[in-house]
Amino acid sequence: MSESRVADFLPVLAEAIEELRGAGFPEPAAQLDSVRTCAFTTSSELLGELGFSILSALAAVGPRMPRATQAKLRRCLREIKKVWPLIELHWHSANRAGKDPRKRPR
Repeated sequence: MSESRVADFLPVLAEAIEELRGAGFPEPAAQLDSVRTCAFTTSSELLGELGFSILSALAAVGPRMPRATQAKLRRCLREIKKVWPLIELHWHSANRAGKDPRKRPR
């Protein structure tokens, strides 16, 4: 059986946020920091919001993001995928449809 517990990745995320700011990307850094420090009802909700924010930051900055920062964000995303395994698929589908990936369809 594989380990499915989510490791504490918040210190790594905080480092990545500071690196984004230092590299001249204040907007994605602010969005990530806002979600990281926000209170959520459930840990699953926190992980989902963080996942969407990480994917948005990776897409917004693209190849201009320092590789070390990109690696840290992907490390965080690996932990999130333990709870939300299809988060990238959901995020990409919502973006292609022009919808906010955080809103549930009715």
